[in-house]
This record gives sequence, C-alpha cells and structure tokens, in this order.
Amino acid sequence: MNHLQMTFSLDNEKTLLCRLPNPRADITGEQVRRVMQAMIEDNVLRVGTARPRGIKGVELISIEKKEL
Repeated sequence: MNHLQMTFSLDNEKTLLCRLPNPRADITGEQVRRVMQAMIEDNVLRVGTARPRGIKGVELISIEKKEL
C-alpha cells in the first residue's frame, strides 16, 4: 500500500501532516506541490486557529504488510 504524505508548515511554527492512501501511480511531486499551494492560498486547512503558511515536504511512502 502507498500513501502520499504532504507536510505543511503552520503559522504557529508547528507542522501539519496529511496522508492520502493509494495515490495515482503516475502522480508527480510538481502536481502535488501545485495542489498544496492552492490549498494554502484558498485557506482550505486549519488546525485550531493555525493555518498553513508553506510546503515543508512531499513524500510517497510504500508500506508492505506481511502476515506472519
């Protein structure tokens, strides 16, 4: 299973981590950053009174589950 992990820096000096399961296989970092920037500009996300002010990172995380 894959997860797209998007990390935003907040205006209160903390970070916000958003994970989306099963992203498209052909997604690019540039596409994700454009969407993240639009989310920041449109004030889509809030954590209490804090708002995202920038993009801290984008990662594609692969998780392999193996039954023992």
